[in-house]
Amino acid sequence: AGDPGVLAAALARPVARFRLSDAQSYEKMQATREIQALGRAGKWEAAIARVVHEVDADVYMFVAAMQACTRANMWEEALKLHRRMTAKAMIPPTVESYSAAIAACAGGYRADLAVELLKEMRGKGLAPEVETYNGVIGACAKAGEWESAVEILDEMVANQDLEPDLRSFNTVLLACSKKGRHEEAEETMARLIAAGFQPDNFSYGQMMITYRMADQPERAYEILKEMREAGVSPNVICYNSALVAAQDAADTTRTLRILKEMYVYDTPPDNISYATAITTVVKARDFERAVDLHQSMIDDGLEPDPIIGRLMVIVRKKVGAAAGERPVEEGRGRSAVMSRAARAKEEEEDKEEEVDEHGESLSHLMGVWDSDDEEDEVVGRRQGAATLY
Repeated sequence: AGDPGVLAAALARPVARFRLSDAQSYEKMQATREIQALGRAGKWEAAIARVVHEVDADVYMFVAAMQACTRANMWEEALKLHRRMTAKAMIPPTVESYSAAIAACAGGYRADLAVELLKEMRGKGLAPEVETYNGVIGACAKAGEWESAVEILDEMVANQDLEPDLRSFNTVLLACSKKGRHEEAEETMARLIAAGFQPDNFSYGQMMITYRMADQPERAYEILKEMREAGVSPNVICYNSALVAAQDAADTTRTLRILKEMYVYDTPPDNISYATAITTVVKARDFERAVDLHQSMIDDGLEPDPIIGRLMVIVRKKVGAAAGERPVEEGRGRSAVMSRAARAKEEEEDKEEEVDEHGESLSHLMGVWDSDDEEDEVVGRRQGAATLY
């Protein structure tokens, strides 16, 4: 399903496309490929050593080593290589080398350096490419500077020689989501569509996060329906974003409904889905429901993480049963999550109504339990992890 935190970081720190030159000799081309292989293996120090000790290194070898550093999040080393290339190796910088240096800036949350490099390359008569601009937008997004991200996109649009691609728009959406700038995100989404692109799961996912950050959870939920109407099937990451929005709103009914929808639309919950849902119901003191969801998680073959494991030990004590020994009653556990969902899937014309009905049928309420400091501490850790979305 993919980790949303990893996906967002990858988009915010794009690695510049690398093209081997026909002008390279066979030996240098082989050396460049060796450096690229070191980068893929995470051996950034070896990649640096390889290019630094090469007597006749060229720009392509330096770019490959810079990308190796960027992959390892050693952004400062990548920038040092760029300076070394021009100052000591006396190799003129190229669009590719600047693009690689700009992409590295995102790792250090240095949007200012990325913008500075963009201006510098223009001053040298080098024309930025789409990937170069995307790197600058990515650095702005990583640093949470949504205004700068929008400005760079505007600059791309104004450049008659370039057209923003889907990544350009998506990265601006990422920048807006970090600050909950829903109006700017809505405008960017409209521009994306007007440019002829179809929003993908990442596009819609960032809109959901934006609305959640703007304290508009209902709009975040509506995105799921809009996606299906647009012919885009929400992936587990989008559903998890909706679950986090429900958690922020302390909406247990919505949490259960989203879980049912995931089964209805053939996107089974993953560890994050269940962990978020369990945390939500525990905060609502619905401990019986937490036990049911935990059992559903196990029935699905998922292994709870240590935080959820510890939380469930506390929860099971509260319901008066030893950890791991509570029997699953009829209609509970995974069957409780899936029963009506399975029937809803067979009745395609009534999907939404069936999901609503199922959510209500499972929403029996528990009495309010006394607060438990240890339980609150564990729940707090789980909520902290949820902010990755």
